[in-house]
Amino acid sequence: MKTNTYRHYNNVLRKSIRNRVSRPCNNETLFLAFCLENQEEIESIKDYPLVTDYEYDVEPGKTNSGRGDLILTDGENNYLIVEVKFLSENSGKTARTRRKTQKNKVYEQALNYKEKFQKKFPKAKVDCITLTNEILFTNKELAERFSSFREQKKKLWKIREQNLYPVKIQGQIKK
Repeated sequence: MKTNTYRHYNNVLRKSIRNRVSRPCNNETLFLAFCLENQEEIESIKDYPLVTDYEYDVEPGKTNSGRGDLILTDGENNYLIVEVKFLSENSGKTARTRRKTQKNKVYEQALNYKEKFQKKFPKAKVDCITLTNEILFTNKELAERFSSFREQKKKLWKIREQNLYPVKIQGQIKK
């Protein structure tokens, strides 16, 4: 693919992701959007600046094969398969066990999706990673920015919801 085509897809997909988080969504989607907005600061993804696919069928038409989260590229036939998982922020033995299980599962998914991508594009250089919110546990500044990002989006959702569903109070509509 030509670099201009990559740039076009990148712009379209990033806009789609920004639009997705302008409406209520789960923490995983928020985390993915946050990581893309702060991509230059996240070591594992900063060398792949272009988004080439987002929430894609790993095998088109076969939804039981899984849905990948993200494919990034540097535009030079190097690809990074990214699987995102927002792990429980709770503490305790059960939460730790659940986090470990989730990390193992998402890692297996990433390897599986990488293998399938490599078969489809044998000349491409393909790598894979898992991106979890554990990076926020070790980087206090990034954690604070994510918290602020999440709160900002929640406020936006509340305003949007109030405008979409005005509340009727004693015969009057309150916006």
